[in-house]
Amino acid sequence: MLRFGSRGERASSSPAFEAAPLNLGDPAFAELAASLDPAFGGATRARADRGHRVRDIYLSDPELQRIYPLGLLPLGQRHFLTWLTTHGRTDQQLTDAEIALFLRETADDQLTGWRLTYLLQPTWQEAFPSL
Repeated sequence: MLRFGSRGERASSSPAFEAAPLNLGDPAFAELAASLDPAFGGATRARADRGHRVRDIYLSDPELQRIYPLGLLPLGQRHFLTWLTTHGRTDQQLTDAEIALFLRETADDQLTGWRLTYLLQPTWQEAFPSL
């Protein structure tokens, strides 16, 4: 459990993240909120395109599939998230909204993630051939 102290007091264990001030007037906040909640003003089609962009990058890169074999599944996304927030941002120009939407979509539709992962894993196909 994380413990946060006052500004002058150092917590016994350093927090996993630093809290940042929330600026509701920042355009990036409005974009992120819109991508996560269509009622906030986001366009459904634009949301779908942004979320699928991360998935399409993953599906078109065999090296990503080899390093992160469960990258399309919530249970395997912890390490893939590190790539998304570092190399994905710099190499593929991924935005926070695209990453958040991808994580949300994969959590909401896990069956599609399992199906795609099965198709990408020959060892799974050998172990569990279709009937």
